[in-house]
Amino acid sequence: MRKLIAKDLKIKFIETLNELDEFSYEEGNPFLIKIGTAKYFVFLKNLSPAYFKASPDVTRVQLPFSERFSKIFKADIPFIILGYDVDTDTVVSWNPKKVKERLNAKSNVSLYSRSSLQEEVKDNEFRFGYLSNGEKIVLFKRENLIHFFDVALSLFKEDSVTDSVPVSKRKEPLSSKERFIIWLQENNYSDGTVKHYTSGLNKVSKDLKDISELKHNSIFDIVNVSTLQELFKKWFSVKEFKDNDTRGQRLYSNSIKRYIEFCKHEQTLNPKSSNKTKGTQTETELQTVNIISEITDKELLQTIKPLLKKNQVLQTVEITSKHYGNKHKNMTFKDWYKIVSELYRKMNS
Repeated sequence: MRKLIAKDLKIKFIETLNELDEFSYEEGNPFLIKIGTAKYFVFLKNLSPAYFKASPDVTRVQLPFSERFSKIFKADIPFIILGYDVDTDTVVSWNPKKVKERLNAKSNVSLYSRSSLQEEVKDNEFRFGYLSNGEKIVLFKRENLIHFFDVALSLFKEDSVTDSVPVSKRKEPLSSKERFIIWLQENNYSDGTVKHYTSGLNKVSKDLKDISELKHNSIFDIVNVSTLQELFKKWFSVKEFKDNDTRGQRLYSNSIKRYIEFCKHEQTLNPKSSNKTKGTQTETELQTVNIISEITDKELLQTIKPLLKKNQVLQTVEITSKHYGNKHKNMTFKDWYKIVSELYRKMNS
């Protein structure tokens, strides 16, 4: 079986989960990850043959005795072991509770799988396997790591009699309009007021489009506070709109004020959200996002080009992101991967 070096294995893991906006991770291995408010300790290992003459199908990962596991013992955080099969791009995981009980029990703790099970995994499933000791394992394609952490703990329940379950795709995130409605409800606005504010914003959107100030379908497509404030000034400066607002007991102006308050609230929870406006961004907004589209640093290029010649793309991504990280904090691993991959393509075209 082929293996990845430890650094490339972790980069492959991060590259997959970095599709999630709420994903973050720490250095090392094992290491802590966060997905939203959920925390997990993760240990990544290559699967390798167990070299049992009577059972050549058996594969395994081995957990060495290590002081690094001491903080995992003490923390009330699930410990997820992930064994990776390079050849099939498949991941194997074991019961987090049972694994935690076996940490540092001896110099090497072995966790087993079977290559035949790894080869049978389909793209859209979590497959279950049972070892000779009755232990349940879960196998899935690496691309489904995104969905695995949504259901990781429930997959190891022993009441299942099926060989597999379909991967449940993550729900689409709530729209800004839906989140605004929830925010109003959480702040004890009545159902009638919520309805008035949403219809009021629809009217403001129409007004702004009528005077060619709104380039989006709706004001709900904008979450940047300064942009909203500027649009409010332009809308309120039109006498017809201001008079309608006065006759409507300031329903429309209060609607947009509440929406701006909501966007400010969201910005405090997730500062990056203010940069994720839909549609075309202005030059000022692009400067705020502070992204780059290519590598121009000559010193960095001298460092990474030899690596790319050796096809070490993932290692190059990590070096590049760390080199630029402090200057371009809004860029994700996926962004760096795209830039490096383009450079790699040009070098080999």
